[in-house]
Amino acid sequence: MTLAEAAARVKFAAIGVIKRRDTNRLTKKHRKAVSSFFRAQKKLVLEKLSTKRFLFSESFRKLTEEAPVDFTKANWQTLWDEVGEETDFELQQVITKIEAEAMSIGARAANNLFVAGKGGSFDLTNPGRSTGFWTTAARWIISRIFRALRGTSCSPSS
Repeated sequence: MTLAEAAARVKFAAIGVIKRRDTNRLTKKHRKAVSSFFRAQKKLVLEKLSTKRFLFSESFRKLTEEAPVDFTKANWQTLWDEVGEETDFELQQVITKIEAEAMSIGARAANNLFVAGKGGSFDLTNPGRSTGFWTTAARWIISRIFRALRGTSCSPSS
């Protein structure tokens, strides 16, 4: 193995460590919000199930002398669809915040890879082309962020 190959392997490993570190930091920061969302969703499911308690109660069926009613897959699907509709907006808010921060971290990491003196370079002989490239890339990233945020409370227009 040559010195250049060894250096490339070290650089590749370092990039992996940086990615894992950033991912772990992002996960730790947003874990509470994600957990909170799913706890609220669980509470809603249990509340909706409690309104259908008669489907599970043998004593209720005996008292009313009704034929046994089962909680079928269709009942569950209906219940879950209701919960999904009621919690969809909150889930989108949680995910959008995480995605926006992840894109920002990724953009910084990509920029660091191409900055001379930090392990890489992006050096075009024509500075105008270099500027044009980064301007186009920035517009593309910003348009993707705006598209992802459209219709949410995090939307730039709100």
